[in-house]
Amino acid sequence: MSPAAAPAALVHLDAAVDLLERSIAVLRGALVATRPEHLGLATRCPAWDVAGLLDHVGEGLGAFVEASTGRLSPAPEAPVTGRRPPELLGACADLLGAWAGGGHGEVAMGSARASAPLLVATAALETAVHADDLAVAVGARRPGAQL
Repeated sequence: MSPAAAPAALVHLDAAVDLLERSIAVLRGALVATRPEHLGLATRCPAWDVAGLLDHVGEGLGAFVEASTGRLSPAPEAPVTGRRPPELLGACADLLGAWAGGGHGEVAMGSARASAPLLVATAALETAVHADDLAVAVGARRPGAQL
């Protein structure tokens, strides 16, 4: 199907997935540069060191994978801690795989609904921001205008 003949939401979802793919590539670069000795380093967010940022990134990646099923649960009461770059590299692949197939047109979040393109674009933004946060904290090359 040509982009002109495709439903508008699908075209927008494809564009959002493309943006997500580029932001995930930037995050992967920052994750690869992260070493065990970096885990206690401060980040630009005073509440998180690198280990805390990795945990937050992992929660976000998992939530956006869950959203691809058409439903998004409330945040867990006890977040998972101890996430490390190898695990998060796998979560990056899971996230891209989840949305590359199109996912659902809308995602239910309790009584609210959001369009899939909006959620995927939000995932791309969240990923890009935290990729830059991580790169700054560990002294890795920053993404610049790659997105």
